[in-house]
Amino acid sequence: MRCPLPASKRSVSRVPGWWWCLAAVAAFLLTTAGVRSAVPLRDAFPGGAKLEYYLLHRGEYDVLLVGNSLIYRAIIPALFDARMAEHGYPIRSYNFGFSGMRAFETDHLVRFLARSGDLPPHVFLGPGPFDPHIEPWERRTHRAVAWHSPRQTVAALRTVWRPQEPWPERARLAADHSLLFSRWLTRFGDGGRILGAVVEGGEATAAELEVLSRTSGYEGLEGLDRRPIRARHRRFLRRQKQFLAAVARNSRRRHVNRLTAMNLERLAGLGAFVRRTGSRPVLLISPNKARLAGFTPDGAGETLLLNFDDPVRYPRLFDLDMRFDSSHLNRRGAEIYTRLVADAFAAGLAREGD
Repeated sequence: MRCPLPASKRSVSRVPGWWWCLAAVAAFLLTTAGVRSAVPLRDAFPGGAKLEYYLLHRGEYDVLLVGNSLIYRAIIPALFDARMAEHGYPIRSYNFGFSGMRAFETDHLVRFLARSGDLPPHVFLGPGPFDPHIEPWERRTHRAVAWHSPRQTVAALRTVWRPQEPWPERARLAADHSLLFSRWLTRFGDGGRILGAVVEGGEATAAELEVLSRTSGYEGLEGLDRRPIRARHRRFLRRQKQFLAAVARNSRRRHVNRLTAMNLERLAGLGAFVRRTGSRPVLLISPNKARLAGFTPDGAGETLLLNFDDPVRYPRLFDLDMRFDSSHLNRRGAEIYTRLVADAFAAGLAREGD
Protein backbone atom coordinates (compact mmCIF):
# COMPACT_ATOMS: atom_id res chain seq x y z
CA MET A 1 0.00 0.00 0.00
CA ARG A 2 1.35 3.38 -1.01
CA CYS A 3 1.58 6.33 1.38
CA PRO A 4 -0.93 8.94 0.23
CA LEU A 5 1.21 11.81 1.58
CA PRO A 6 3.74 13.39 -0.79
CA ALA A 7 7.41 13.02 0.09
CA SER A 8 9.03 16.10 1.64
CA LYS A 9 11.35 18.05 -0.64
CA ARG A 10 13.26 19.77 2.22
CA SER A 11 16.96 18.92 2.28
CA VAL A 12 18.51 17.60 5.49
CA SER A 13 21.58 19.49 6.80
CA ARG A 14 24.76 17.56 6.10
CA VAL A 15 26.88 19.55 8.62
CA PRO A 16 28.03 17.13 11.33
CA GLY A 17 26.78 17.83 14.81
CA TRP A 18 30.28 18.16 16.20
CA TRP A 19 30.88 21.18 13.93
CA TRP A 20 28.06 22.98 15.73
CA CYS A 21 29.68 22.11 19.06
CA LEU A 22 32.98 23.56 17.88
CA ALA A 23 31.23 26.69 16.64
CA ALA A 24 29.52 27.10 20.02
CA VAL A 25 32.84 26.72 21.87
CA ALA A 26 34.54 29.22 19.54
CA ALA A 27 31.72 31.73 20.04
CA PHE A 28 31.99 31.27 23.80
CA LEU A 29 35.77 31.85 23.78
CA LEU A 30 35.46 34.92 21.56
CA THR A 31 32.80 36.35 23.83
CA THR A 32 34.83 35.79 27.00
CA ALA A 33 37.91 37.28 25.31
CA GLY A 34 35.88 40.38 24.50
CA VAL A 35 34.62 40.59 28.06
CA ARG A 36 38.17 40.24 29.44
CA SER A 37 39.36 43.08 27.20
CA ALA A 38 36.62 45.28 28.67
CA VAL A 39 37.72 44.77 32.28
CA PRO A 40 39.24 48.06 33.51
CA LEU A 41 43.02 48.07 33.84
CA ARG A 42 42.87 48.92 37.53
CA ASP A 43 41.02 45.62 38.07
CA ALA A 44 43.24 43.52 35.79
CA PHE A 45 46.24 43.83 38.13
CA PRO A 46 46.77 44.68 41.79
CA GLY A 47 47.27 48.40 42.31
CA GLY A 48 45.84 49.42 38.95
CA ALA A 49 46.58 53.10 39.57
CA LYS A 50 50.28 52.30 39.92
CA LEU A 51 50.17 50.44 36.61
CA GLU A 52 48.29 53.24 34.86
CA TYR A 53 50.83 55.79 36.03
CA TYR A 54 53.75 53.68 34.88
CA LEU A 55 52.26 53.13 31.42
CA LEU A 56 51.85 56.89 31.06
CA HIS A 57 55.48 57.55 32.08
CA ARG A 58 57.31 54.34 31.21
CA GLY A 59 59.83 56.12 28.99
CA GLU A 60 61.06 58.17 31.94
CA TYR A 61 62.35 55.22 34.00
CA ASP A 62 65.52 53.16 33.72
CA VAL A 63 64.90 50.73 36.59
CA LEU A 64 61.71 48.85 37.45
CA LEU A 65 61.44 47.11 40.85
CA VAL A 66 58.76 44.40 40.88
CA GLY A 67 57.89 42.27 43.90
CA ASN A 68 55.96 42.02 47.13
CA SER A 69 55.96 44.32 50.17
CA LEU A 70 59.64 43.55 50.86
CA ILE A 71 60.30 45.79 47.86
CA TYR A 72 57.20 47.98 48.09
CA ARG A 73 57.91 49.00 51.71
CA ALA A 74 61.70 49.00 51.56
CA ILE A 75 63.14 50.50 48.34
CA ILE A 76 62.90 54.31 48.24
CA PRO A 77 63.39 55.39 44.60
CA ALA A 78 64.57 58.93 45.38
CA LEU A 79 67.37 57.61 47.63
CA PHE A 80 68.20 54.80 45.21
CA ASP A 81 68.54 57.25 42.31
CA ALA A 82 70.69 59.65 44.34
CA ARG A 83 73.02 56.85 45.45
CA MET A 84 73.35 55.51 41.91
CA ALA A 85 74.22 59.03 40.72
CA GLU A 86 77.02 59.10 43.31
CA HIS A 87 78.40 55.96 41.64
CA GLY A 88 78.24 57.62 38.24
CA TYR A 89 74.98 56.09 37.03
CA PRO A 90 72.28 58.76 36.55
CA ILE A 91 69.04 56.77 36.50
CA ARG A 92 65.39 56.98 37.52
CA SER A 93 63.68 54.07 39.25
CA TYR A 94 60.06 53.10 39.83
CA ASN A 95 58.89 50.94 42.70
CA PHE A 96 56.35 48.52 41.26
CA GLY A 97 55.93 46.48 44.44
CA PHE A 98 52.58 45.32 45.84
CA SER A 99 51.72 43.84 49.20
CA GLY A 100 51.49 40.05 49.09
CA MET A 101 52.57 39.70 45.47
CA ARG A 102 53.22 36.06 44.60
CA ALA A 103 55.86 34.81 42.19
CA PHE A 104 53.01 34.03 39.77
CA GLU A 105 51.80 37.63 39.89
CA THR A 106 55.32 38.93 39.29
CA ASP A 107 55.63 36.75 36.20
CA HIS A 108 52.16 37.77 35.00
CA LEU A 109 52.84 41.49 35.41
CA VAL A 110 56.30 41.53 33.82
CA ARG A 111 55.10 39.60 30.77
CA PHE A 112 52.15 42.00 30.40
CA LEU A 113 54.50 44.99 30.50
CA ALA A 114 56.74 43.35 27.90
CA ARG A 115 53.75 42.77 25.60
CA SER A 116 52.48 46.33 26.01
CA GLY A 117 55.85 47.93 25.16
CA ASP A 118 59.53 47.86 25.88
CA LEU A 119 60.72 47.07 29.39
CA PRO A 120 63.15 49.55 30.97
CA PRO A 121 66.88 48.75 30.76
CA HIS A 122 66.95 47.15 34.24
CA VAL A 123 64.22 45.03 35.88
CA PHE A 124 64.53 43.96 39.53
CA LEU A 125 62.53 40.84 40.43
CA GLY A 126 61.66 40.18 44.06
CA PRO A 127 60.44 36.70 45.14
CA GLY A 128 56.96 36.72 46.62
CA PRO A 129 55.19 34.20 48.85
CA PHE A 130 56.07 30.66 47.83
CA ASP A 131 52.99 28.92 49.23
CA PRO A 132 50.49 27.72 46.58
CA HIS A 133 47.71 27.50 49.17
CA ILE A 134 44.74 29.76 48.53
CA GLU A 135 43.24 31.14 51.72
CA PRO A 136 39.43 30.94 52.08
CA TRP A 137 39.07 34.74 51.99
CA GLU A 138 41.40 34.94 49.01
CA ARG A 139 39.27 32.70 46.81
CA ARG A 140 36.64 35.43 46.62
CA THR A 141 39.00 38.27 45.68
CA HIS A 142 39.31 39.75 42.23
CA ARG A 143 43.08 39.88 42.63
CA ALA A 144 43.32 36.09 42.93
CA VAL A 145 41.33 35.75 39.71
CA ALA A 146 43.42 38.33 37.86
CA TRP A 147 46.67 36.36 37.75
CA HIS A 148 45.13 32.96 36.94
CA SER A 149 45.87 33.14 33.23
CA PRO A 150 46.55 29.80 31.48
CA ARG A 151 50.34 30.17 31.92
CA GLN A 152 50.16 31.04 35.62
CA THR A 153 47.49 28.43 36.39
CA VAL A 154 49.64 25.68 34.87
CA ALA A 155 52.62 26.90 36.91
CA ALA A 156 50.54 26.93 40.09
CA LEU A 157 49.25 23.41 39.45
CA ARG A 158 52.79 22.15 38.94
CA THR A 159 53.74 23.70 42.26
CA VAL A 160 50.75 22.04 43.92
CA TRP A 161 51.56 18.52 42.76
CA ARG A 162 55.30 18.42 43.29
CA PRO A 163 55.61 19.12 47.06
CA GLN A 164 54.94 16.32 49.51
CA GLU A 165 51.33 17.19 50.29
CA PRO A 166 48.66 14.62 51.22
CA TRP A 167 46.59 13.63 48.21
CA PRO A 168 43.34 15.15 49.50
CA GLU A 169 45.10 18.46 50.07
CA ARG A 170 46.64 18.36 46.60
CA ALA A 171 43.23 17.72 45.08
CA ARG A 172 41.70 20.61 47.03
CA LEU A 173 44.47 23.00 45.95
CA ALA A 174 44.16 21.90 42.34
CA ALA A 175 40.40 22.52 42.52
CA ASP A 176 40.96 26.00 43.99
CA HIS A 177 43.33 27.04 41.18
CA SER A 178 41.12 25.46 38.51
CA LEU A 179 38.07 27.34 39.80
CA LEU A 180 39.97 30.63 39.79
CA PHE A 181 41.09 29.94 36.23
CA SER A 182 37.48 29.32 35.18
CA ARG A 183 36.56 32.69 36.67
CA TRP A 184 39.47 34.31 34.83
CA LEU A 185 38.32 32.70 31.58
CA THR A 186 34.66 33.67 31.86
CA ARG A 187 35.04 36.82 34.01
CA PHE A 188 32.02 35.59 35.90
CA GLY A 189 30.84 38.28 38.30
CA ASP A 190 32.68 41.14 36.58
CA GLY A 191 29.64 42.68 34.91
CA GLY A 192 29.30 45.39 37.55
CA ARG A 193 32.97 46.34 37.29
CA ILE A 194 32.83 46.57 33.51
CA LEU A 195 29.62 48.62 33.56
CA GLY A 196 31.12 50.92 36.18
CA ALA A 197 34.21 51.43 34.05
CA VAL A 198 32.07 52.33 31.04
CA VAL A 199 30.01 54.81 33.06
CA GLU A 200 32.75 56.31 35.25
CA GLY A 201 35.85 55.83 33.10
CA GLY A 202 37.66 53.54 35.57
CA GLU A 203 40.87 55.58 35.43
CA ALA A 204 43.23 56.61 38.21
CA THR A 205 42.27 59.82 39.97
CA ALA A 206 44.38 62.97 39.83
CA ALA A 207 45.20 62.56 43.53
CA GLU A 208 46.48 59.00 42.98
CA LEU A 209 48.65 60.09 40.07
CA GLU A 210 50.06 63.02 42.06
CA VAL A 211 51.10 60.74 44.93
CA LEU A 212 52.78 58.33 42.52
CA SER A 213 54.59 61.20 40.83
CA ARG A 214 55.96 62.26 44.21
CA THR A 215 56.84 58.82 45.61
CA SER A 216 57.60 56.78 42.44
CA GLY A 217 55.59 53.95 43.97
CA TYR A 218 57.18 53.67 47.45
CA GLU A 219 55.02 53.64 50.61
CA GLY A 220 56.40 52.91 54.06
CA LEU A 221 54.49 51.24 56.87
CA GLU A 222 54.92 54.00 59.44
CA GLY A 223 51.94 56.29 59.59
CA LEU A 224 49.52 53.84 57.98
CA ASP A 225 46.50 53.82 60.28
CA ARG A 226 45.34 50.29 59.57
CA ARG A 227 44.45 47.91 62.34
CA PRO A 228 46.23 44.79 60.95
CA ILE A 229 49.45 46.76 60.44
CA ARG A 230 49.38 48.22 63.94
CA ALA A 231 48.63 44.78 65.40
CA ARG A 232 51.55 43.25 63.51
CA HIS A 233 53.90 45.90 64.87
CA ARG A 234 52.73 45.35 68.45
CA ARG A 235 53.10 41.60 68.04
CA PHE A 236 56.68 42.07 66.83
CA LEU A 237 57.53 44.20 69.85
CA ARG A 238 56.30 41.39 72.10
CA ARG A 239 58.19 38.67 70.22
CA GLN A 240 61.53 40.23 69.42
CA LYS A 241 63.46 37.41 71.11
CA GLN A 242 61.64 34.84 68.98
CA PHE A 243 62.52 36.84 65.86
CA LEU A 244 66.23 36.92 66.72
CA ALA A 245 66.18 33.20 67.52
CA ALA A 246 64.53 32.41 64.16
CA VAL A 247 67.08 34.51 62.29
CA ALA A 248 69.99 32.78 64.05
CA ARG A 249 68.49 29.32 63.41
CA ASN A 250 67.81 29.98 59.72
CA SER A 251 71.23 31.53 59.24
CA ARG A 252 72.97 28.43 60.62
CA ARG A 253 70.83 26.11 58.55
CA ARG A 254 71.35 27.97 55.26
CA HIS A 255 68.95 25.59 53.58
CA VAL A 256 66.36 26.44 50.93
CA ASN A 257 63.41 24.05 50.96
CA ARG A 258 62.21 22.45 47.76
CA LEU A 259 59.09 24.55 47.28
CA THR A 260 61.05 27.77 47.75
CA ALA A 261 63.75 26.55 45.37
CA MET A 262 61.08 25.81 42.75
CA ASN A 263 59.74 29.34 42.90
CA LEU A 264 63.19 30.89 42.87
CA GLU A 265 63.91 28.75 39.83
CA ARG A 266 60.75 30.14 38.26
CA LEU A 267 61.93 33.70 38.89
CA ALA A 268 65.29 32.84 37.35
CA GLY A 269 63.33 31.67 34.30
CA LEU A 270 61.50 35.00 34.28
CA GLY A 271 64.91 36.65 34.39
CA ALA A 272 65.88 34.75 31.25
CA PHE A 273 62.69 36.07 29.58
CA VAL A 274 63.56 39.63 30.62
CA ARG A 275 67.04 39.18 29.16
CA ARG A 276 65.56 38.04 25.84
CA THR A 277 63.61 41.32 25.64
CA GLY A 278 66.90 43.22 25.79
CA SER A 279 66.68 44.32 29.44
CA ARG A 280 68.95 43.35 32.33
CA PRO A 281 67.23 41.25 35.05
CA VAL A 282 68.25 41.44 38.70
CA LEU A 283 66.96 38.97 41.30
CA LEU A 284 66.65 40.94 44.55
CA ILE A 285 66.16 39.04 47.81
CA SER A 286 65.29 41.42 50.64
CA PRO A 287 66.13 40.91 54.34
CA ASN A 288 63.41 38.86 56.00
CA LYS A 289 64.12 36.06 58.47
CA ALA A 290 67.26 34.65 56.80
CA ARG A 291 65.29 31.81 55.21
CA LEU A 292 66.99 32.50 51.86
CA ALA A 293 70.49 33.09 53.22
CA GLY A 294 71.65 29.90 51.53
CA PHE A 295 70.45 30.84 48.04
CA THR A 296 73.54 31.31 45.89
CA PRO A 297 74.18 32.85 42.45
CA ASP A 298 74.29 29.34 40.97
CA GLY A 299 70.53 29.05 41.52
CA ALA A 300 69.87 32.33 39.71
CA GLY A 301 71.30 31.18 36.41
CA GLU A 302 72.67 34.13 34.41
CA THR A 303 70.53 36.62 36.33
CA LEU A 304 72.42 39.00 38.62
CA LEU A 305 71.61 38.01 42.22
CA LEU A 306 71.57 40.49 45.10
CA ASN A 307 70.80 38.51 48.28
CA PHE A 308 70.37 40.59 51.43
CA ASP A 309 68.57 37.94 53.47
CA ASP A 310 71.86 37.09 55.15
CA PRO A 311 72.61 38.31 58.70
CA VAL A 312 76.25 37.25 58.37
CA ARG A 313 76.94 39.67 55.52
CA TYR A 314 74.35 42.33 56.43
CA PRO A 315 73.86 42.16 60.24
CA ARG A 316 72.62 45.76 60.48
CA LEU A 317 69.49 44.93 58.50
CA PHE A 318 68.48 42.39 61.17
CA ASP A 319 68.90 44.70 64.17
CA LEU A 320 65.70 45.26 66.08
CA ASP A 321 65.87 49.04 65.70
CA MET A 322 65.80 48.57 61.89
CA ARG A 323 62.56 46.60 61.93
CA PHE A 324 58.90 47.50 61.76
CA ASP A 325 57.92 43.86 62.18
CA SER A 326 59.48 40.45 61.63
CA SER A 327 59.29 40.78 57.83
CA HIS A 328 59.57 44.50 57.11
CA LEU A 329 62.09 47.26 57.71
CA ASN A 330 61.10 50.57 59.25
CA ARG A 331 61.90 53.87 57.52
CA ARG A 332 65.41 54.02 58.96
CA GLY A 333 66.09 50.45 57.89
CA ALA A 334 64.63 51.11 54.44
CA GLU A 335 66.99 54.03 53.92
CA ILE A 336 70.04 51.93 54.81
CA TYR A 337 68.82 49.01 52.72
CA THR A 338 68.09 51.20 49.68
CA ARG A 339 71.64 52.53 49.70
CA LEU A 340 73.07 49.02 50.09
CA VAL A 341 71.05 47.81 47.10
CA ALA A 342 72.30 50.75 45.02
CA ASP A 343 75.90 50.03 46.07
CA ALA A 344 75.61 46.35 45.15
CA PHE A 345 73.87 47.11 41.85
CA ALA A 346 76.48 49.69 40.87
CA ALA A 347 79.22 47.16 41.68
CA GLY A 348 77.45 44.60 39.49
CA LEU A 349 77.24 47.06 36.61
CA ALA A 350 80.93 47.85 37.00
CA ARG A 351 81.82 44.15 36.86
CA GLU A 352 79.81 43.77 33.68
CA GLY A 353 81.57 46.76 32.16
CA ASP A 354 78.60 49.14 32.00
